[in-house]
Amino acid sequence: MYQSLFDTGLSPFPLWTTRAIWEQITGLGGPGPGTHLYRFESRRGEFVFIGARATTELRLATWELHPAEVVYLARGPVGASLEEWSSGVGVVLGVSVWARRTVILIDLAKHRVGLANRSPR
Repeated sequence: MYQSLFDTGLSPFPLWTTRAIWEQITGLGGPGPGTHLYRFESRRGEFVFIGARATTELRLATWELHPAEVVYLARGPVGASLEEWSSGVGVVLGVSVWARRTVILIDLAKHRVGLANRSPR
């Protein structure tokens, strides 16, 4: 079980995690065959992410997650990697991990977030 953060719009990835968690859920040891490299430039410097498909089942409570790809930050500015965050967050969930089959409910007054299955069409 990992502490997670729900990113409501900044993350370009469905699921961003630490390298150690990424290795566990992809079965890979780092960049190489079966991975993708993503480079982003920002005012703080270059961000380099490595992505691959998960080979294990991913869940948030009873909700099964189906990210197209899972990434970790291989290189970036000081303080950017999840391993450096003081919050203990090990996984960042982007909006796209839910987009196809789930409605996200946000209750600002009571500081709650909920998930509901989309109605069949």
